[in-house]
Formats: sequence, C-alpha cells, structure tokens
Amino acid sequence: MQRLITLTIILTLVSIDGFSQSDSTTKNYWIIGMNAGLSELVDESIFSLGFNAGYEINFRKLPFLTIDPIIGVGIVRSSVLSTFKEFVLSSYKIQYFTFGVAPKLQIINPDRDALLYFENELSFWNGAAEIEDEGYDQSRKNRQYFNFYYSPKVGIAIKVNDEYLSIWVGVSTLNMNKILNHNLHYGQEEYSDQNISLCCGFKILF
Repeated sequence: MQRLITLTIILTLVSIDGFSQSDSTTKNYWIIGMNAGLSELVDESIFSLGFNAGYEINFRKLPFLTIDPIIGVGIVRSSVLSTFKEFVLSSYKIQYFTFGVAPKLQIINPDRDALLYFENELSFWNGAAEIEDEGYDQSRKNRQYFNFYYSPKVGIAIKVNDEYLSIWVGVSTLNMNKILNHNLHYGQEEYSDQNISLCCGFKILF
C-alpha cells in the first residue's frame, strides 16, 4: 500500500504538464484549507484542528476526475475520562504532519460555477505526542511515523471570481492507539479507541 501511494503521488506530479496544461480551458488550482475532527458527535474528549495545502490536478479528457497531492499540519488534544466521567484519567497533546493524495470524483454544472464532489483521501500521519497519565509524575513523549489512514469526504464548491470556495464533511480511519501505548508505565492500562472518526472542513482553490 505504501508503494502504491508513493507511485500515485509521483505519477500525478509528473502528469501536471502532460495532461492538464495542454488545454488552455483546463486549469489546475492551488489549495489551502482548514479541518477539524472528533472521535464521536456525542463525545468531544478527542478534538483535532489542522491546516492543509495541496495542488488540484485536472485532466483535460477526464473532467469528472481530479487528483490532489496534499500535505497538512495540526494538533490533537484529548482528556480521557473515567467510565462515569467523574474525573480525568489522562490527557495528551499530539502535533502531527500528514502527506498523501486525494483522488476526487466531481459533478460540475454546465456553467462551471458550482460542483459536488466525492473525495478519497489516502494519507500518512506522523505524530509527536506528550502524554500526562493520572497518578504518574513523569509525562511520556512518543513519536509515530507513517500511520496510514483513509478518509472519504463529500463536499460542495462554489466559484467566486476565479477561485472556488468549498466545504466538506467526512469520516476517517485514523487510530492513535499505537503512539499512545508506546513506553507505558509499569502496570498501566493500555489506551483503546483513540480515533478521529468524524471530520469537516473548508478549503479555497485558487
């Protein structure tokens, strides 16, 4: 899977001149955006906030398809509560960096001033965590690299002048158990279900 993602990124970057710019009516776009994530709608104990940038590659002969190489940075914060939520068992902060590719299927109206899309983000998540465990004086600092996750999204984009403004919602398979369970204190219970399952955001294409 890692080789496939790497190969896809290389091929899409190489294809920028060969496929898109050969047609003056086909424009590629730079992307900047912001995103937020939660573990569950009813549980806000895990929250993430991030910023991302990328490049949307349009294909002259396939107007319904784009491929977006993307990178991102952000932070995750959490307070793990006891079973009945009377007290905090632990808290942690994770700073992260992501990179990947997001193929997108889109439906464009005839005037090209609005579109609906279904995006499939395939990315690698790299994090540096600082973990404060209840009952232990010393915090733990862990790192994790190349944590693969998949994030399908649906969104809408509206054209304003020469730019597109877009909002989207989606889900994610991102799981952070591994980075949190490394180097546990002796006798400490392992973390489980530390996920970013729901996400939303906006982006500007210019």
